[in-house]
Amino acid sequence: MVPSIIYWLNTSIMKQIPLTLADSEKYICHYDDCFPKNHPFQLIYSFLHKEYSMGMHMHDFFEINLVDSGEGVHYTSNSKNVVKSGNIFVIPPNIPHGYFNLNHLNVYHVLVHKKFFQKYFEDLNLLSSFQILFNLNFEKGKTAPIYFTCQNEADFKDLRELFNCLDETKWHYNEGLSTIGYVNSYLIGLQIIVKLCDIFHQRTRLNGESKKMKTMKVSIIVLNIFIGIIMKRLLLKI
Repeated sequence: MVPSIIYWLNTSIMKQIPLTLADSEKYICHYDDCFPKNHPFQLIYSFLHKEYSMGMHMHDFFEINLVDSGEGVHYTSNSKNVVKSGNIFVIPPNIPHGYFNLNHLNVYHVLVHKKFFQKYFEDLNLLSSFQILFNLNFEKGKTAPIYFTCQNEADFKDLRELFNCLDETKWHYNEGLSTIGYVNSYLIGLQIIVKLCDIFHQRTRLNGESKKMKTMKVSIIVLNIFIGIIMKRLLLKI
């Protein structure tokens, strides 16, 4: 029998939490498993997984999780965190992790291809928090998912809207409008990463705050103006 601990839900229902989580049937997810070959320029996409529960697994790309609603437990090889609405995980490649559903756990996922970071690295690397959240020089076994929380309801709503907008770009592929779908997904993906960096920076208050914060704020403003201009041009062409 798997050892467990007792957890009381907000609904006053008692549920057992396993101390460890068994491996998923498919333990390793590769690029080819998650990024379809018939859409070679699909470098970032999202989806909402309802009633989410999955054994330990890992993948060779970055993943972003946002807990939409419910309660659950997020596991890594040496830790576990009870999670709820507004919690965020940035999960590096090759890091074993999994989820246990306690109470109607719904989780957004954003999968990011390495080519997306290669494409926009110079711009995103201006953000000091990006260098921490998405450390592209990670070493296997020497890093772990970064866990933080939306600081207010407005940030949470903004992220949910962006995740939903990214998910909705998929319909372009089914309608034969792949190029529009790709470009839209890149723009929304950039907004998501900038927003995450902003939330993370607010929470952690990095060393050398005044200088780095000014740099980050300017970078966010410039990047959002850039995204807005391109989106307007794109909409004019549709």
